[in-house]
Amino acid sequence: MKMLKEYITQAEQEKVAIGHFNFATLDGLWAIFNAMKALSMEIEHPFGPDGIPVVVGVAEGERAFLGAHEVALIVRYMRETYNYPIFLNADHTYSVDLIKEAIDAGYDMVIYDGAQLSFDENVRYTKEAIEYRMQKSRHVL
Repeated sequence: MKMLKEYITQAEQEKVAIGHFNFATLDGLWAIFNAMKALSMEIEHPFGPDGIPVVVGVAEGERAFLGAHEVALIVRYMRETYNYPIFLNADHTYSVDLIKEAIDAGYDMVIYDGAQLSFDENVRYTKEAIEYRMQKSRHVL
């Protein structure tokens, strides 16, 4: 199975979108997963037998409720067990420590949100997050 970046590149070339859906409960995650699997079988799409890739996201509150590591394990289980391109995003993360936690847990994508900080703080923390990502896992977007 391809990495998320490869699916994004393919989607750009094909001029199609990859859906991103946040969830707050495990039944919500399974609903997204099952809907995407069913859609992949019902419509013509450029992704072939892999199915239509999907990104599922959890913001800080959902990670605190569900468990940052637990969610990563469940999404990885779904991807490997069902051989389906589902990927996990740490959505709107406000601290570098929680970015690091998501990277260490195996998230495929992280979004650092420093909008409430000064420009200089935002740049400093963004650089710190990028450096950590480069050290730990270059496949994380």
